[in-house]
Amino acid sequence: MIQLAVYFEPPDDFIARLGNISNKIKINVCTTRDNLKSCLPETEILVTLFSWPDAETIKLAPRLKWIQALTAGVDLLPLSEIREQGIILTCGRGIHKIYIAEYAIAGRQPPVAPGQRDSHAAYCRRLTPISRSGAGYPQP
Repeated sequence: MIQLAVYFEPPDDFIARLGNISNKIKINVCTTRDNLKSCLPETEILVTLFSWPDAETIKLAPRLKWIQALTAGVDLLPLSEIREQGIILTCGRGIHKIYIAEYAIAGRQPPVAPGQRDSHAAYCRRLTPISRSGAGYPQP
């Protein structure tokens, strides 16, 4: 059975949807660092949202193969320890790029202007890339 640790306090439907993926996944919800440390020796997948394990905590997870950060940035994670242990790290990079690009191109106007039908009106227009962070650049 695959051991998955969720390191934040998720809504009930989140756990239910994860549980529907497979009956071969055991989900442990860890809301404190101590709780996470007790789960990590058997954990293979870690899902986190604004709760970052430190380097010491990562070292307690010899079976950990994958960390999924539900955020766009992972700068606060101990990246060198993650790399040393051969753990795959995935995140939500690019999830905000359309909104940020529209906000920047629109002259810092609210994402939805009065009379605008949706928040992606500028998305289908030709935009000039303004940063190398992903906002404004097409993804392969």
